[in-house]
Amino acid sequence: GRPRLVAAPSRAPPAWVQHLLSSGEAPWRQFAAFVRPGAGHWQTDRFYVMPLATSGAGGMPCPIASDRRKHRSNQSFILWDDFNWTAAYRCHSTKCAGRSLDLITTAAQFERLAALGA
Repeated sequence: GRPRLVAAPSRAPPAWVQHLLSSGEAPWRQFAAFVRPGAGHWQTDRFYVMPLATSGAGGMPCPIASDRRKHRSNQSFILWDDFNWTAAYRCHSTKCAGRSLDLITTAAQFERLAALGA
């Protein structure tokens, strides 16, 4: 099912999430500009949900859509797994049928995260 977003974050996002988004490296640079500040929420103690601003003229094209189209509403997000240090882009647009795209962390990125004590 869809993650239920609450009105305000229960606590700050994990430090490793901020590190990856600010790294300027692939695949994170594709999403960093579309993160809505303060919009992330903890779904559980394990998953951090970060909605993306994908609609409108300046929005991000959906990487799942075959023609890289922009959706009319904000129905996409990154689901960060704080236990495994993994992430997936998810889209709940009817055209994308709730599909997801795993976002791969390189070995070098993972080693930096481990060194940070994420």
